[in-house]
Amino acid sequence: MKETIAIAGGHPDDLVGSLGFALLAKDRFDIHVLDFTRGEVGWSGHDKEETARVRTAEEQSVCAELGATPHFLGEVDGDAYANREVVARTAALLRKLKPRAIVMHWPLDSHMDHVMSTAATLKAVWTTYADPRKDFPEIYFYEETSQSLYFHPVWYVDITSVWDRKVELMRKYACQNSGDGIVRNKTEDALFRGNQFWVDKAEAYAPYIPPRPGSRCIFTELS
Repeated sequence: MKETIAIAGGHPDDLVGSLGFALLAKDRFDIHVLDFTRGEVGWSGHDKEETARVRTAEEQSVCAELGATPHFLGEVDGDAYANREVVARTAALLRKLKPRAIVMHWPLDSHMDHVMSTAATLKAVWTTYADPRKDFPEIYFYEETSQSLYFHPVWYVDITSVWDRKVELMRKYACQNSGDGIVRNKTEDALFRGNQFWVDKAEAYAPYIPPRPGSRCIFTELS
């Protein structure tokens, strides 16, 4: 049976921050995508209901390409909070999924939905698992271009081999990719991180609790 990876984000298109990692992992792991909201705002000229419907469908389409399962946690884009109810829903999902690793937004972020989604996910982890030294899943943060503030990466993932596929999937988030903006931003990120890691293109990650000597690390297994 495959181990499970959970990728948590604030909105349907936030998966692009770790999409290269997901492409590299999809054949070896069962991937679940946790969306804090359905992205109800952020599409000029369209109301919340239509925007949520379209962005949900785009996320489902990308997840289908990855063989991943999307989960929508019920908060509202632009009005999202790490409240008891969403923490309880997230904790229940984690107990069901039993993820080997959880990947989520870097907690210092200019978008409060990103901050709230990470706060709720971390609180759900502390609610679900008893001892961070023994039974916590691996927990890592990914970056969202300029929205991630003071991001300090520790792990780099070479995504050169899956870059073209990542671009194809990013363009499925059409309502948020005006002028190919998502692709441009993520290209800059990938080139910058790749230059740091001595590869063509890379994604960068930071651990929540640094791996202990001899402990497992999902990134070293994918390299």
